[in-house]
Amino acid sequence: MNSQEVRMGKAEPETEADHLQNAMTRLEDSQTALTRLAKICCRPERSPAMNQSLELIERTVNTLGSESDTEAKVNEAVAAIAQLGAQVGPLYATCCTPKRAPHYRTFFEGLGDAHGQLASAVGAGHH
Repeated sequence: MNSQEVRMGKAEPETEADHLQNAMTRLEDSQTALTRLAKICCRPERSPAMNQSLELIERTVNTLGSESDTEAKVNEAVAAIAQLGAQVGPLYATCCTPKRAPHYRTFFEGLGDAHGQLASAVGAGHH
């Protein structure tokens, strides 16, 4: 299942592993959007928050791909998603140009989709 299918809800994952893989795919989509934003941002004072967020999302993707306990890594990833939203939200709200809005939307949509997949992985998802 590709990220487009995950976003569009066209294919419902069946296993815990499917949900985890889909969450990783959507976090990687968010990571790509954030990397692009970091490269095109015109205000260097925003770089520390971008860099911290890039490091956190990379750690989160790596954690989800690890062989560690599913519930533990899901809990860690959910906390990271909340932190990423809190760190990047103010950057989006104060961005100086609407040209970057699609990248922010992709970032936040990916976080939301990943969160839903993680909840489903541990049986807490909404249908």
